[in-house]
Formats: sequence, structure tokens, C-alpha cells
Amino acid sequence: MKTWVGSILTVYIFVLGALVPFPMALAQGGNEVSVYSLGTESDLGFEKARGALVEAFIDAYSKGETDIFLRLFSDNARADDKIGKSGIRSDYEMLFTGSRSRIIRLQNIKWHNKKGDDSYAIADFEARVIPNDKDQEKIYRGAIELHVKKENNNIVISELYHAYDNASVATQ
Repeated sequence: MKTWVGSILTVYIFVLGALVPFPMALAQGGNEVSVYSLGTESDLGFEKARGALVEAFIDAYSKGETDIFLRLFSDNARADDKIGKSGIRSDYEMLFTGSRSRIIRLQNIKWHNKKGDDSYAIADFEARVIPNDKDQEKIYRGAIELHVKKENNNIVISELYHAYDNASVATQ
């Protein structure tokens, strides 16, 4: 089993017009936030920005901060069967208000280029959630697909899809 976090490093990134601190997990020997170089200097900036966006996604999810979480998405983003931020809000707000603790880990991230400043990543995920009314955490595992694009000088999530591995949804 891979060790997830070796230590935490706070990095300040420019998101939505402001410098925001994000704790970044430093993996020990893993490839949790591995991003492959696209080749040019401008691509390197996009590569770093999308890596920071993934970290911001993980942080906002874990903190359960709906408004900060939604700032990571484009206005017309898609998430599974939802279109737009209001649909995404309904799903994640229910999760965030219905749980007292949650953490998501992304592993084996593989980035793929679409065109220009559009790309997507496919990764394995593990989400651990403790509902408000229970003491035991629920563990969900599966695959996640995260599309990102440059929009108004920001990198945002344009699409988010996930599928659970039914064999691994468990309660500990």
C-alpha cells in the first residue's frame, strides 16, 4: 500500500484574481500529482496551473467549503449528470453538509491534451467520508476524469466525471 502524505507544503497560487494558500501533499515515492511536460515554456505554466488546480480541488473537497469548491469550476461545467454550478452545488453541498469529515486522494494521474489550453486527467480516487450521524467512515474507490481549460486567464474545471468501483465501496 502506498504512503499518501509525507509532509505538507503550503504553496501560494493565483486563483480567480487572488493569491491563495494551498497545502500541497508531498508524496513519498508515489505518483499522486504527477504531471507530464507538454514541451514548451507556456505549456509548463499551464502544467503547473492544472497541478495547483488539482490540489485546490482536493483541499476544498476535504474542507467542505462549497463556495470555494465551486470557484474551481467554469460557469457551464458538467459533473456527471449535472450541468452548471447550481447542479454541481446541489450534489456537493449535500455531501459537505451531510458529513463531518471527508478526504479525497487522487493517484496515478495521467494527463492528456485535447487542444490548446484544454486537457483532461484520468486518475484513481479514494474518498473517505464520515457522515454526521455515524462514527464509521465510508470508503469509496474508483476512477475520476477531470477536464480543465483556460478561461478568462484562469484554469478551471470544465467537466468532472467519476465512477465507483462497486467491489471497493466499503465501510470500515
